[in-house]
Amino acid sequence: MLLYFFVLIYAAYLGLSKSNNFFCKIIAVFLAFRWVLFFIEDITKYDMNFYFLWVAVGVCFSNQFRNLSDEQIKIWTAKYIFA
Repeated sequence: MLLYFFVLIYAAYLGLSKSNNFFCKIIAVFLAFRWVLFFIEDITKYDMNFYFLWVAVGVCFSNQFRNLSDEQIKIWTAKYIFA
């Protein structure tokens, strides 16, 4: 449980303070809210919320993704997600 706590906090910190794009900052705010809700209620079950949480953690930990600009994020999503 302590490891989960530190992973979420560190990912939120990296996303908020070390990113060059708005997308990572929004993802980091989401992780910070999940960290707060972790103390109230957090049911770990394998659904889309579980997978999205760990994808969001991965995005915030990724140096390559955090260093992209907002324009590069738009190009990346148009090329790989909406293609």
